[in-house]
Amino acid sequence: MVARWYGSNDHVLRLTSLITDVLLATTVIITAVVALMTGSSLSAIGTIGVSLMGVSIGMGADPAMTAGAIVSGAIFGDKLSPLSDTTNLAAATAKVDLFEHIRHMLWTTIPALILTVVIFLIIGYTNQNGSRASLADVQELILVLDQEFFIHILTVLSPLVIIVLAAMKVRPLPALAAGMFVAVCTAFFTVPGLQLNALLDAMYSGYEANTGHAAIDELLSLGGLQDMLFGVSLIIIALSFGGLIQATGITEAIIRGIQSLLKSRGNTIASTLASCFGVNFVTGEQYLSILLPGQMYEDVYKKHNLHPKNLSRTLEDGGTILHPLIPWGIIGAFVMTTLNVDFTYVFYTFLSIVTPFIALLYAYTGWTLTARKVES
Repeated sequence: MVARWYGSNDHVLRLTSLITDVLLATTVIITAVVALMTGSSLSAIGTIGVSLMGVSIGMGADPAMTAGAIVSGAIFGDKLSPLSDTTNLAAATAKVDLFEHIRHMLWTTIPALILTVVIFLIIGYTNQNGSRASLADVQELILVLDQEFFIHILTVLSPLVIIVLAAMKVRPLPALAAGMFVAVCTAFFTVPGLQLNALLDAMYSGYEANTGHAAIDELLSLGGLQDMLFGVSLIIIALSFGGLIQATGITEAIIRGIQSLLKSRGNTIASTLASCFGVNFVTGEQYLSILLPGQMYEDVYKKHNLHPKNLSRTLEDGGTILHPLIPWGIIGAFVMTTLNVDFTYVFYTFLSIVTPFIALLYAYTGWTLTARKVES
């Protein structure tokens, strides 16, 4: 059935080449849209991100590059969504209106997104000698999938439910729960002879494909709750360590120690970025990377007559956006566990890499910085 959806070999070859060229750039955009609607980078990575990772494996793309593209899009959408918890936290910490904060973030996030997409397009179009799916590979994948699985319109119902609920601004957990419930229901129609105990076992232990085709087995064999325990344990340890660091006052002492160097606006913003990243690096916790520097630098921004939205934007640029670059952080652990990649994905998370440089450019040129309103 799947094979009949495709035309001649030439058409398949051209389509395969085009998809491979723009796959990474398209991945950024798709993930960004989902994260923007859900307000959660983790939800986007755990849903559409998993699907896009599967497509990349089938198309012969580098998994680390694809993971970097997924995370880049997820972080972008998360930061510009009014539903995002970290976006609300940054605005509240700096005591600025949420939507004013989001509008001010456009100055750094939009250029960062454009640069990220351009970089991935260049990689896609210039990586002619890299790992790419050939016509024979694609046809073989299609044939095996057609023989081993019953592909039906019902299989897209679960992700469609999640997207619709996200567009209706339903919170991520209920939306994901509804999508999972629909997936369970449709599984009994798309998988002949499926038993409830087998379904529950797959949820806990994961699904292992045995088609005899190595690429498809790698594509479809995914861990369940059991494989997520490593990531969950790492997150718990990071949160516990972050709480310990906060309670002992180590980060506050370090931040206060460098405040004497803040003689200019540029140095102030650069120091804020460094402090946010430092808290991320030490604690692996993105909420602390917003809260601690936000509280410590509030008076410094007032001293330099900087509007609070400059602080809230910098907290996001240095805290939330840089957080995925920490492999032992919450998002890092989630990405490596969910997408089944190693820490090398951080080298391709270009949105997180270029954003602080854009913020530094604004900091030292004064462009986009807004002065604090003086009350009469």
